[in-house]
Amino acid sequence: MAFLTWQGRRYTNGAPSSGVAVDDQCLQVFEEMKLGHKWSYVVYKITDDKKRIVVDTKAADRSYDDFKQILMNASNNGLCRYGVFDVKFTTRGDQVREKLAFFHWSPDSCKTMEKMLYSSSLKELKSKLKGVHTEIQANDEDDLALSNVLDRCTDKYT
Repeated sequence: MAFLTWQGRRYTNGAPSSGVAVDDQCLQVFEEMKLGHKWSYVVYKITDDKKRIVVDTKAADRSYDDFKQILMNASNNGLCRYGVFDVKFTTRGDQVREKLAFFHWSPDSCKTMEKMLYSSSLKELKSKLKGVHTEIQANDEDDLALSNVLDRCTDKYT
């Protein structure tokens, strides 16, 4: 017997709307990134059985171009991805800042079902990743331009 709980204006059984759960390692790696700046980026994927969101890859001391290339390689295979990049920048007052940018990579070249699965699972992952400064919905290479990312992260400092 399933128990329902009140969630705003509707009842829910507590399961993610897409049925895809977030693996505990996703949160662990994110916390290492947020608190200890251990990783430059982390890329998440939905497993082939479509049951869990897991860490696809993570790296320390890597550039934004490396992160972008991983997303582009996934799209070449018709795959969507989620990612978090630790954006480092200097303000006009010469203060070094770091902000976490969350990416929902869903290129037009992916199949509709793939894009729908990632879109419907997005809320579940984002609810676990507390402390993200900005979210970037990217559908093509132009959306991934570093200038766009910096604009989103530095808007408060300009």
